[in-house]
Amino acid sequence: MKKITVEVELSFEIEAIDQLLTTAFEGGSNYWYHTKATNIPKPPGFTRNEEIYYTFLDKIYQGSSMEIYDIETEDFLGTLSMDNIRRGVKLLAEEHPLHFSAWTSGDWDAETADVFFQLVVMGELVFG
Repeated sequence: MKKITVEVELSFEIEAIDQLLTTAFEGGSNYWYHTKATNIPKPPGFTRNEEIYYTFLDKIYQGSSMEIYDIETEDFLGTLSMDNIRRGVKLLAEEHPLHFSAWTSGDWDAETADVFFQLVVMGELVFG
């Protein structure tokens, strides 16, 4: 059977991304990650968006990045950045359609947040 390939451009409110990442940081993923960052520098032109729960995530959405490490081994796992967030959304849609559907329909949970965060940081599922 012949197949066709279609590319679709999607856009999401930053608050939808923020909710997933906040859930990952607060419990969905804290069994495998930690960060050594204590103060992420403000990107040029940074203006605080009070709708974003964590200031460090607001900085990342505006161009900063943060290194993520394995909680047990201290090994570097990857970087949280806007480029990697975009990659994570793409991978969630392409490789984990049930989680993508749950997220876009508003019926997601900590597991979906964890899957998303792993895709953002490492580009694949490694834990859980």
